[in-house]
Amino acid sequence: MGNTNSKLQRFIGPGVLIFYIIAISYVYVMDKTYGTFDIEATVEKERLRLVPNQEIMRFMSKNPFGLYDILNEYDSISEQEVYGVLTMPDSYDGKPVPLIIAHAGSGNWSDHHQAYIQRYNDSGFATLKIHSFDSRGVSSTVGEQISCTTAMMILDSYKALEKISSDRRIDSDRVGITGW
Repeated sequence: MGNTNSKLQRFIGPGVLIFYIIAISYVYVMDKTYGTFDIEATVEKERLRLVPNQEIMRFMSKNPFGLYDILNEYDSISEQEVYGVLTMPDSYDGKPVPLIIAHAGSGNWSDHHQAYIQRYNDSGFATLKIHSFDSRGVSSTVGEQISCTTAMMILDSYKALEKISSDRRIDSDRVGITGW
C-alpha cells in the first residue's frame, strides 16, 4: 500500500504542474486582451534626460499577442500609445538623413546599446529608439515574453515608421531596423 501511495504522489506532483502550465497558457492564448498603460509619467522622466539633438516622438500602436492577431484580429486589439527617442546626428545640415529604428532586447535599454546608437549617429544616421517596454510599464521580459511580445515590437516599428515618414528631416526611402 505504501508503495502505491508513493507512486501516486510522484505522478500527481508533475501532473499538477503540467495542468497549471496548460491552464496558464490557455488563459494567455485565449485572453488576448492587454490593458493599456498611461505613458505620461514615463515620457516626462525620459524628457528630462534628453540632449539638444533629441526629441520624444509619440504614436499610437496596439497590443497584439502574436502575428496572427495583427493579421486576423487587428480591429479588436487594444490600443497603446508608444514613444520613442529620435536622435538627429550632430552633422545634421537640414537635408533628409537616413534613419535606423532601434529596439531593445528582453532586458530593455541598457548603456551598451547607446554605444551602437552613437555609432549610427556619428555616421550621419538619425536613430529612433522605440520604447516598447517602457510604454507598457514593463522593465524586462527576461524569463517571460508575454508582457511585451515580439508582435507588439514589430507593430510598434511599423507605426513609428508610418508616423516619422512625414518628417522632412528623414529620408523615408532609407530606413533600416536593428535590435538586440
